[in-house]
Amino acid sequence: MQLTDEEKRMLAGDFGSTVKRAMEVLVKLGEIHDAPYMVEITSAHIDGNIDKEHNQESIAFLEQLAADNIRVRTFTTLNTIGLDRLKYHELGFNDAHFENQFRLNKAFEGMGCLGVYSCTPYYASNLPRFGEHVAWSESSTPPFVNAVLGARTSREAGASALMAAITGRTPYYSYHVPHNRLGQALIKVDCPMRGIADYGLLGYYVGSRVKTSVPVFNGLSEPSRDELIYLGAAMATSGPVAMYHIPGVTPEARDLDEAFGSNEPELVIHVDRKALQEPLDYLNDMPVGPVEFVAMGCPHYSLRQIERLAGLLEGKRIHKDVTLWIHTSEPIRYMAQRLGFDKIIAKAGGLLTADICTICTPLEKLGFRTVVTDSVKQAFYCHLFNNFTTAVETMENVVNIAIAGVWEGKRYNGE
Repeated sequence: MQLTDEEKRMLAGDFGSTVKRAMEVLVKLGEIHDAPYMVEITSAHIDGNIDKEHNQESIAFLEQLAADNIRVRTFTTLNTIGLDRLKYHELGFNDAHFENQFRLNKAFEGMGCLGVYSCTPYYASNLPRFGEHVAWSESSTPPFVNAVLGARTSREAGASALMAAITGRTPYYSYHVPHNRLGQALIKVDCPMRGIADYGLLGYYVGSRVKTSVPVFNGLSEPSRDELIYLGAAMATSGPVAMYHIPGVTPEARDLDEAFGSNEPELVIHVDRKALQEPLDYLNDMPVGPVEFVAMGCPHYSLRQIERLAGLLEGKRIHKDVTLWIHTSEPIRYMAQRLGFDKIIAKAGGLLTADICTICTPLEKLGFRTVVTDSVKQAFYCHLFNNFTTAVETMENVVNIAIAGVWEGKRYNGE
């Protein structure tokens, strides 16, 4: 790889042993992917800051980095954790549950990372501009950064994002390279799409089939920002998709020709309502009967989604045996509090959480074994990591199920 004089000094150890090791990792990564050089990044987002992903040695290592005054070189945010820092007692947890998480938070923040603890850091000031190179981890963020914002990131791991943040560099490969961002698979959507659950099912179905190809969607009519987020999140759940195009919607695809550039579609996939039933049948395996836990906000809800949910809950009451959590980031929760949405949710029997993700939270300590949600991503990972049975529904249906306290096994057919 061709390195600048400053990068050579990093590699030589002139900036300390930690920067040297970080640069060594990035150079090796670049060599594996035939990257010709490094690019400077304007921001980073670090996943892998959850206590369950660490042991005592790795926590001590990060603590030592902070103690040694190692600091990130670029604006860096942190991903969700299993702890609502302000309300974990209210959720049923105690300090002992999160001793290691507190240590990790302190270590990462001690290196200069911003503790927004969210999978939607773009709502909390980390918003790359079109064309900027960044290093973002967490599965749902690269599709949003690449496709919706038109910035450039590879599908980073938590460790490589940290190395990039420490050096301010990342190898020039993957979606940093313009040609790799062009469309490769044509997705013809032959049914109306409405709401994040629909877009989640579409993303899950497509992601499992296109694998690493860049999909181009034809037939989607003006999806909202939230629908785009949930589309990308679901594609990154069932497959390693980190880039997509919607002609007339996403910034690098004014039409199909621009989306594909010099490429011809390698794959054509037709999607109708019957196709979307496939992931729905897989994810809806919760037994008919009483509901114990309802969770929404994966990725974290936007203020607009919280407003809509509050409107559905206003004047109503969640069943006494149902626990309802709505996940968002702390900055968004603060705005929801200022606008009174949290009071409406609380009066209905729900709780607006911050920082946490159902997947990261030690729910086994609360005895939950099932979840009803409007998020395809959340349902998938609750199967995988929490060993839950799940039910996926529209936001309206999830609210109605939470009020009734019963899952009847019905499958919705669009909103």
